[in-house]
Amino acid sequence: MTPIPSSIRPLFENAGFSRESCNVLGAGHTAADIAQSIFREFGGLEVGQCGRGEEMASSDVCFFSAPHTDQHEEVADWHKSLPSLFAVAEAHHNHMMVLVADGGAYYFYTYPDGKLYLGGHSFIAAMECLLLGRRLGSAIDEDA
Repeated sequence: MTPIPSSIRPLFENAGFSRESCNVLGAGHTAADIAQSIFREFGGLEVGQCGRGEEMASSDVCFFSAPHTDQHEEVADWHKSLPSLFAVAEAHHNHMMVLVADGGAYYFYTYPDGKLYLGGHSFIAAMECLLLGRRLGSAIDEDA
């Protein structure tokens, strides 16, 4: 079980998730297995809201309940370097897609500019980045 830190726990509680920890797989697991654990824990949950954040705008996160394979086409250009990307949620009023890769790294794909950013190396890091409005790093080159 992964504790949900006090920095974001109230946002999950306001969305109806009442536990202090979650069972999301991480390092050492495939993207598909991690995604399935997210669907089981948070499927259909809408957490947070867009607004003023710590370093940039905070986001809402709307978790998928099942795989959305059609959205993988959006990130096809990165499949050479990140073949395991798996969509798990939409964020920022559907202007971002949240993806997980093998090993538990999270990426954010932004619409309409079509850029991909590393969002964190764990579920909690990615959620803190989005929900608290922490700055994204540089966009990842498609050919990296």
